[in-house]
Amino acid sequence: MMRNRLYRADCKGVVDSLVREGVQVDLVYLDPPFNSNRTYSMLFSRNGVTAQQKAYHDMWDFTDSTRQLVRDFQSELEKWDLAESFRQFILLWVKMLEQSSSDEKKLLNYLMYMTQRLVLLKKVLKPTGSIYMHCDPTVSHYVKVAMDGIFGFGNFRNEIVWKRMSSHNDARRWGKIHDTLLFYTMSDTFTRTGEARIPYDDAYIARSYRHEDDRGRYMTSPLQARSLSGGGYEYEWRSIVDIWKFPKHRLDELDANGEIHWPAKAGGTPRRKVYLDLSKGVPVQDVVTDLVRKRGAADYPTKKPEALLTRIVRSSTREGHVVLDPFCGCGTAIEVAHRLKRRWIGIDRHKRPGGRRNRSAPGQTRAAPKDALRSAGGKPFDDGRIQPPQPVRKTGLADSPSQRSSQSSSKVFPILANPGIGESMATWTFTSVSARMAATGGAGLSSP
Repeated sequence: MMRNRLYRADCKGVVDSLVREGVQVDLVYLDPPFNSNRTYSMLFSRNGVTAQQKAYHDMWDFTDSTRQLVRDFQSELEKWDLAESFRQFILLWVKMLEQSSSDEKKLLNYLMYMTQRLVLLKKVLKPTGSIYMHCDPTVSHYVKVAMDGIFGFGNFRNEIVWKRMSSHNDARRWGKIHDTLLFYTMSDTFTRTGEARIPYDDAYIARSYRHEDDRGRYMTSPLQARSLSGGGYEYEWRSIVDIWKFPKHRLDELDANGEIHWPAKAGGTPRRKVYLDLSKGVPVQDVVTDLVRKRGAADYPTKKPEALLTRIVRSSTREGHVVLDPFCGCGTAIEVAHRLKRRWIGIDRHKRPGGRRNRSAPGQTRAAPKDALRSAGGKPFDDGRIQPPQPVRKTGLADSPSQRSSQSSSKVFPILANPGIGESMATWTFTSVSARMAATGGAGLSSP
């Protein structure tokens, strides 16, 4: 069984090595830079001096080296397994953006970057796999066109809108308060568990679960099958002739168990009791408004709510399935995957993603007991045992053509962490990737 893995490198090279290794995953969740020209920053105090750490920087400049990347991209495009019509469209798109304004050239750089990686990510997905691409309105419409060509227009499932903040004051436009997730699958036979549910709100409970007995609150649902497709069972039961959802013996069982609601009014229609404590909640919807992010000044600025990632992981995987996050940042997706007993692969190229800082103890990384990485003995993990990876050649997509040409196709990427699943789940709890990588000088994690 594959162990969990954490890599520090550009995901392009790592995913390419996973393809050669024959690794296949059930779910890809990626939250890459949005090409929004933003520089996120986080303030913290170190040795009594206030400093500014750039936690995320997604500038996309179009330079002379980028022009070489355009030529390389066009060459790569010919080798990819894509429909010829889409290939020609991409070439036309590249040519158009290359001759456009400065901002549109930055967009070209971003689209080449993401297209290369999306093509590779498709190769590691199982035929039953799913991919969720997290982006914002700056580029979501461009990315969707690329994903339609790569994964197939017919494999597009949802555009999920996540309301990430309650309000925002934009002087020249409506307030920008949402992100977009593009959900694609590899085929029609994709994994869909139905496990991801949204708890009922208090108003709905008060309105719908109006009845109560010794077992608790309940709502009622019809026992008749008059409008049920495929029909039902027609017979007389308790002096009532009707078309029922269930055979006669099943109605007798429900009645004997006290699961049928009999109206006080004479001649009323019996209905089945549906108890609140057995209700799973509302199936996930494509507009998410109940997970507005509450960010403090010292939080990792692009961190996504665990509840949002929990819905994605539970919706598209089962226990033991493999989750890949190629831009894992502070590690929310793989932390959720670990908690839900999924295997995971995390990749991030930054040496020191932004860790959370404890305001009451400036300069110290906060690690609550429930989040701390622990050894089999239950004691805090000994950072002294973490060994930095051995020196390796430059990994991933190089920053210049000369670097690209010097890289071997058989690179070995250091695995920075590989906590196990199964019996190991009882002895490992995963703290944020950012905090652990920062604590080890960027070396990452190592299994005990």
